[in-house]
Amino acid sequence: MIPVRGFEGKTVAVFGLARTGLAAARALLARGAQVALW
Repeated sequence: MIPVRGFEGKTVAVFGLARTGLAAARALLARGAQVALW
């Protein structure tokens, strides 16, 4: 997984929950972001 930096404690919206959207959401969650999925 590619490390996602700079999103700790921030809320991020991910639009689209296909393979890449879910992968992005998991990476953001792993780095401490709050993720809103759509």
